[in-house]
Amino acid sequence: MRLKFLRDNTRGAALVENAIALPLFIFLIFGTIQFGQAIWAQAALQHGVEMAARCGGISAPPCSGSGTPCPSTCSSNSPCTVACYAAKQSLGLNPTVSTFTIPPNNTCTGGYLVTASYPFSFVEPIPITKIIIRAQSCFPT
Repeated sequence: MRLKFLRDNTRGAALVENAIALPLFIFLIFGTIQFGQAIWAQAALQHGVEMAARCGGISAPPCSGSGTPCPSTCSSNSPCTVACYAAKQSLGLNPTVSTFTIPPNNTCTGGYLVTASYPFSFVEPIPITKIIIRAQSCFPT
C-alpha cells in the first residue's frame, strides 16, 4: 500500500520539471542575445570598412588629413589616416586603428581595399569565448 502511494504521488513534479527546463531556457535566451551582439558587431565593422574604402577611393577630406587627427604615429597622407577614419566609423564598437589594414598592393581590381579583423569576446557561460570577425570592402577609384 505504501509503494502505491509513493508511485501515485505527484507533488513536486513541477519543481523537477522546472529544474531541468529552466537552465536550458536561460542558456537559449542568453545565447540568442550574444549571437545578436556578434551580428551587430559584424555590421558595425563592415560599415567602418565600407566608409573608409569609399573615403580612400575618392580621396575625401577626412581621409586626406584635414579631418579629425589620427594618433601621432600617423602622417597626414598615410594609410593610417584611412584606418583612423574606419575606426571612427565603426558604429558603437571601439576598435583600435590596428584593427584595419590597407594592403600596399591592393588586391581588388582598380579600387581601394580596406580590410579589418576584430576579436569579439562572448561572456563566460558561452563555450566559445572569442571569435574573429572579419570585414573587407573595395571601392573603385
